[in-house]
Amino acid sequence: MFMLIHGLKALLLKSLKVPLMNRLALICEGPQNGVLISIYVMSSSYSICKRFTSNSPKSCWSKTPKSSDCRSQVRSLTTTGTFDDQWKTRVENDVQTLIEQEYDKILATNYIPTEQYNQEITNLDVHTALKEMNSDASPGPDGILPVMLIKAQATCIPHLQYLFNMCFDVGRVPSPWKHDNRIYLPKPGKTDYHVEKAYRPLSLNSVTGKAYEHTMAKRFICYLYSQFCIDKYNFAYKKHSSTLHALLYMINSIKEGFREDKVTAAIFIDLEGAFDAIWRDGLIYKVADIGVRGNLLLYIVDFLRGRKSRSLVNTYTSEWTSTDIGVPQGSIIAPILFVHYIKDLTTTLPSNVKYADDVSAWVTDIDATQAATDLQNQLVGLNNWLHKWRLQISSHKTETVLFCKRGPSRPIQVYLNGNPLDCLVWTLIITSSLTSTQT
Repeated sequence: MFMLIHGLKALLLKSLKVPLMNRLALICEGPQNGVLISIYVMSSSYSICKRFTSNSPKSCWSKTPKSSDCRSQVRSLTTTGTFDDQWKTRVENDVQTLIEQEYDKILATNYIPTEQYNQEITNLDVHTALKEMNSDASPGPDGILPVMLIKAQATCIPHLQYLFNMCFDVGRVPSPWKHDNRIYLPKPGKTDYHVEKAYRPLSLNSVTGKAYEHTMAKRFICYLYSQFCIDKYNFAYKKHSSTLHALLYMINSIKEGFREDKVTAAIFIDLEGAFDAIWRDGLIYKVADIGVRGNLLLYIVDFLRGRKSRSLVNTYTSEWTSTDIGVPQGSIIAPILFVHYIKDLTTTLPSNVKYADDVSAWVTDIDATQAATDLQNQLVGLNNWLHKWRLQISSHKTETVLFCKRGPSRPIQVYLNGNPLDCLVWTLIITSSLTSTQT
């Protein structure tokens, strides 16, 4: 957060100044009852196979036409209710009912998917997944290295395609692909590394499962774009988008206020836990609410459910533990699901910008006190949204900043859950040489 705020300051000043394996065998058994899949991977000491080199064509999912019939089916879910446990129970019941209906539909003998995102996984889908895989990535609990699949892709792609389609047809994810080793990376700039929050958890998943996940993530992203459901205010996890774009978006609004001799009261919010705190049934609810149905919806459901993880710290390995909240950090589709989960947070904050779990909101007004009051009113709506969707704000990482063109100006007072937030005042004085002061 410190770097975000000071990066904003620097950009604001600048913008004002200048308008293998030898053999890989995948043996798939079943599904005898349409559900069970056993996977065996056999390897000897691998040698470097001949690199598969060919000009890979673009994915057939690069341009996906709109789905014409999905939105008419969306509103079967309940969209009203209070923010208490009754609302939570209602959502979970609606989600479970929908899941049962979707499984009955796809397992019917006469089922033929009509949605483009539910069509059979192609050889090209698998090839693209392996092509975009990081060969230096760490393996998951099964010990399979990415380089094994990459170097042997000419041989294994048909087997992987068959395996992925078996999983997709029944809307299931094999259990070993939902197990992850959790490692902890130290966060830079921390003063005490003896506390849990000084480390960032990272999940190491099965490489084979990640290849399957890649094909599903591509389909989900294409559907979001085709239905105009991409969060345009969140600049994370998008191609040709970065923190710079988020900062410039906010800077432009602040500059517009300066031209009208207005001040801007801003709040920089950090969502506590973020990925690890996602309410899974709430996430499924939101995915279904935009019209995702059939095999893709059931993939997301099964991807989220029945997950297990264990911690690896130096030479210590913990026991397997089931997890019932959150999405795994380090997976491919999890960031996309997270961004979609917090997309409608925008409705409570008219002027806002997001980068992953960092949220910035602001109000521009002639009077600083009025701007602070309007910002406080927006936080009331934000608190209601957070309570409804089971997320919390990290208060010690949340700050308010008052941007003003002339100084001095007194700090504004904004409260979060009854507690006053720290406030900085940045005064920009336009002279022959730009200067700024911070109080």
